[in-house]
Order: sequence, then structure tokens, then C-alpha cells
Amino acid sequence: MNDIVKPLTSDGMCGWDEHQQLWLWELEEGGGKVGRIIGDPRGQTCRMCRQGWILTCESLKDQRYDQDNREWWHYSCYVRYIATKDRDLFDSALIGAHIRFSGWKEIPSQYWRRDPVWSKRSWYVAEANDQPIKITIGSRKRVYNIEFEPTPGTGELLFWQEAGKEFASEKVTKEFIPTRVMLHAWGGDQLKDYMKRLSKAFSLDEWAKLPKAEKVVS
Repeated sequence: MNDIVKPLTSDGMCGWDEHQQLWLWELEEGGGKVGRIIGDPRGQTCRMCRQGWILTCESLKDQRYDQDNREWWHYSCYVRYIATKDRDLFDSALIGAHIRFSGWKEIPSQYWRRDPVWSKRSWYVAEANDQPIKITIGSRKRVYNIEFEPTPGTGELLFWQEAGKEFASEKVTKEFIPTRVMLHAWGGDQLKDYMKRLSKAFSLDEWAKLPKAEKVVS
């Protein structure tokens, strides 16, 4: 069943069955193998990197077809694209919350650490300018993981209890301890809302409330 009758790759692990379905098989650690039907990306180019595919199982399995726009992607390129969109969202969330921060430092995903593709959906770390707080944001499947921690050598977070009170009624995964505040936000809108509320709880937005300097007209 699902035997390849017309190989496409030299190792015979990818090819067409008797029903003209393109199968890709991979060996498992226990000695067996697992297979799935894939699309045929030959002659196509990836929307992001503008490169194509070569006739190896490793290359052919790295594919994603956007049915709505009828476009081919390398799956690894698609994940990197999602990561860049994440960074834009995180920028918007902190700026909208009036948090002054250092530039983002990109770190490997702390959730998909072992996945060869999704581990490339980076997490991002920044330091607040107005308090010794390290801010880490990253994706965990359907939620965004938000963490506030004291920068190394600075002890405890100053307003962790106030943050706990602010989110006491929220029915999400969360933790509020002196050395770590953690929340899971469901989607970009909730992420932006949570960052505004965290900014208020930690008094990170106080600078935005200061009187604006009057414009001097010469």
C-alpha cells in the first residue's frame, strides 16, 4: 500500500504511487518509516527567497502552498517571515504602551527548541530604559509568551505585586513572583492590551505623562 512505483528522488523515498499521488517517506528512529502525500513544487519558486526546490527529500518536504494566493513557499522561509511579523507586532505593542526600551535582541525560540523549522520563529528580548527590567516576548503556538524579569544583578522586580493585582481576574496562564512576571496573551490585540496594562502597573509609562516642553519660536 502506498508503494512508490515511479521514484522522483535518487534514494527512492519520494515518488508517485499507482494513483499518481506524490508520496514522501522518512525513516523513523525505531527502524520503520512514515509517509505523507506532498505537493509537487518542481518549476516553482519560493515567494520569499525566490529560490526553487531540488530533487531531495530534505528539499521537497520543505514546502508550503498558499491556496488563497496560489503561491509556493519554503516552509522554513514562511516561518522566518512569521518571525519578522512578530517583531513588528512587538515593536508596536511596546511603543503603544509608552515603554522606552533598548533595541531587540533576537534569541532562538524558547518553545520550539528542538523543531528544525519552527525553532527559527525567534523570540525577542529588550531592556526597559526607565527600570531594570528585561522584557522577553515570543510565540507559543496560539499564544504570545510575555515575561518581565529583573536585569541581571538588580534583585527583584519593583512592582510585581501591582502587576499581579492588575491581572488577578484574567483567566490565562500567568505567574507573578518577585523575580518573574509571566503572561500568555491570545493574539496580537490582547498582547498590545497586556503590554499597556503592564506598563501602567510597573509605572513604565510615567515619562509620557510629563508636561511637554513648549515650542520656542524665534
